[in-house]
Amino acid sequence: MINLLISVDIPIVIVRTDLIIRRATPAAEKVLNVIPADIGRSINDIKLKIDIPDIEQMLREVMDTLHAKELEIPDKNGGWHLLQIRPYRTEENKIDGAVIALFDIDQIKRSLEQVKDALDYAEGIIDTVRDPLVVLDADLRIISVNRSFCRTFEVKPEGTKGKFIYELGNMQWDIPELRKLLEEILPENTSFKDFEVEHDFPAIGKRIMLLNARQIYREPEKTKIILLAIEDVTERKKAEETLNKAMKELKEIDRMKDEFFTSVTHELQNPLTPVKIQSQLFLDGSLGGLTKEQRDGAEIILMNTNRLIKLTDDIMTISKMRAGVLKYEVAGNNICDIIENSVDNMGLQAKEKQIAIIKKYPESVLVECDKDRISQVMENLIENAIRFTQEKGKITVGAKRAKNDIVVSVTDTGIGISEENRKKIFDTFFQVSSKYGGTGLGLSICKNIIEGHHGKIWVESELGRGSKFTFTLPVK
Repeated sequence: MINLLISVDIPIVIVRTDLIIRRATPAAEKVLNVIPADIGRSINDIKLKIDIPDIEQMLREVMDTLHAKELEIPDKNGGWHLLQIRPYRTEENKIDGAVIALFDIDQIKRSLEQVKDALDYAEGIIDTVRDPLVVLDADLRIISVNRSFCRTFEVKPEGTKGKFIYELGNMQWDIPELRKLLEEILPENTSFKDFEVEHDFPAIGKRIMLLNARQIYREPEKTKIILLAIEDVTERKKAEETLNKAMKELKEIDRMKDEFFTSVTHELQNPLTPVKIQSQLFLDGSLGGLTKEQRDGAEIILMNTNRLIKLTDDIMTISKMRAGVLKYEVAGNNICDIIENSVDNMGLQAKEKQIAIIKKYPESVLVECDKDRISQVMENLIENAIRFTQEKGKITVGAKRAKNDIVVSVTDTGIGISEENRKKIFDTFFQVSSKYGGTGLGLSICKNIIEGHHGKIWVESELGRGSKFTFTLPVK
């Protein structure tokens, strides 16, 4: 016995029935402060390093009842020990005292606390999740549910633990689709996402649910758990249906509007063309001489007719752009002729404000383009420059060859464009200011047409000093 006690690295103290210390292991000296000289002394006379509450009472109870006692106690350094007190039996099987043993459980205790903290933390997260969440074991029995699940499906947490998922809440989860997911699909995969289930639940009625599940392998227990998240998307589905219906109605209205614009512009263009031709015949003298007043009147008619024709062209173009049916009739054209004709067409508007148009472009550069569409771009850019340039201002229309491109620019001495507005200047319906008029279509059309020709368009501007619009087209 003595040799055995000496070899044991556990604090053990054996006391007689009168609480006199009979024997102690060497480890008892270090942990309990029981030294060899204390043998023969009462345990009550020893100042133990670890405070054991009511040690005398516990010893006597163990000896009287023959029932062992266990107690977790801390030491002065914050470590934890498991105290065990058992009856001491002699070789004759008589009770002749008690055995006090102390086991270091500090690491175990702290590990358990960490596990508990982690569990509390995980449960806290689960409880804060707004959507219903269920944790199942491998047999599809419920380990836990969060508050949202209980609130949504009107069940109590204590009534769910250990239950088969299909038995829960009057069998409301005995859904064929869910059975297939959990019993057939999930075992073959680690997860499934956004599986839609429509079901009539007793507590909440007919709902559409999105189910998401993931299997998690628990290494210590060598088992799997299943996290099942349930999202009620009924209202979202209703909103989506309402939105889709509204979108269809809007598209139909948009289609009808485009058809209306197309019809109106056609009806407008039909009488405008002969008006323009007649005005030009008056002005070039084909119909006889004109007085100054008559010439001025004819110029006003031609200028405003050109404006109306341009407006109808822009409306037709934007409608085709929006419908995705704008086509280009590309052929080899002299870009300089297109520029020259556009300048001539806008001459009357420039003359009205006494704005000088300066031409800086060569006689001929051949470009593959849609002549009418590039003319539309040029006239939109020149008209835009006229609109924002004060009377007696200056507009420079230029073009030059740059490697494989022709670079065309329209520069004015107008009011300029702020940095903020430059970012939106090519947006459909954007207007710098309503006081200058315009539809907000012209520059958007320019951008679409130029990009449709594989070119680029941009603007440079300084407030109070003017703007320069530039575009490029590939040279043939």
